[in-house]
Amino acid sequence: MADSKHKVKGVEESAYHINCSRVVSENFEKLRHDRESSDIILQVGSKRGSNCYYTHKLILSNASAVFRQMFNGKWKESEEKRATLNETKKCQEVFPIFLDFIYGGKKGAILLNADNVVPLVTLADKYEVTALKDLCCKFAETLIDGNVRRALSWLKIAEDLKLTPVSDRCYDVICWNLKQAFMILGEFDLDLTTKQMLAILEREDVVVETEFDVFMAVEKWLTSFYVQELLRDGTGLIQILQHIEFRNMTTDELKKSKNIKYGQIVEGRWRSRSFRRVHFRCYRTSVF
Repeated sequence: MADSKHKVKGVEESAYHINCSRVVSENFEKLRHDRESSDIILQVGSKRGSNCYYTHKLILSNASAVFRQMFNGKWKESEEKRATLNETKKCQEVFPIFLDFIYGGKKGAILLNADNVVPLVTLADKYEVTALKDLCCKFAETLIDGNVRRALSWLKIAEDLKLTPVSDRCYDVICWNLKQAFMILGEFDLDLTTKQMLAILEREDVVVETEFDVFMAVEKWLTSFYVQELLRDGTGLIQILQHIEFRNMTTDELKKSKNIKYGQIVEGRWRSRSFRRVHFRCYRTSVF
């Protein structure tokens, strides 16, 4: 039964340290499916009778502050033997894995992959299961590292759930591959908000060959998603334009910028009062 045999300091040589972690894990795995000892049924979803899990208040409360409050507070679940949890379809699909983690996993482990990590980290955040949330974040960082499309996909999720290390990694990958990132934005149904775009432009480590590449990336983003919205009052566009170093463009690049949709829009609105406040810091012979 002893998984490892280590002499215990100060104890006679016939005594050994016994590692019980495997046995404990096996016991909890059995408990995870034990209906007789269950004192709370979790009904995941609105349809009664489907996705019901026989669980234990003590174990759930120990793993989650939200469950602890649910079962020990003034909520009706504290007195009833059934609790209904409203979850998205994807979260419902991974809920058994979520419970497996709380109960110690299957043989002490759970399987994370690119398909289940988003709903799992969503559940971990919602129910404040910090250990699972941290593991999901570390795994997400490995998925994102060097993968621009995943970085774009994960950015909104990471910011919504306040997963700072993950969002930081997303910005790293996007900024280090800016040209590729904006090509992907056009090919897939992905987007960046004005706030996210500003965060990218404000960074010192954006990797581009020329300032014109930055201009073209911004132009692609504006004309694809936000140009009409930003032009309503000009404020958002002003914030974006202030981060483009037009003075670092060549004369030919400045002329090219006038002939694309973005340049034409700006030129057409340049005489309005709001746009006159923008300081382009460009050549004296600005095409605008």
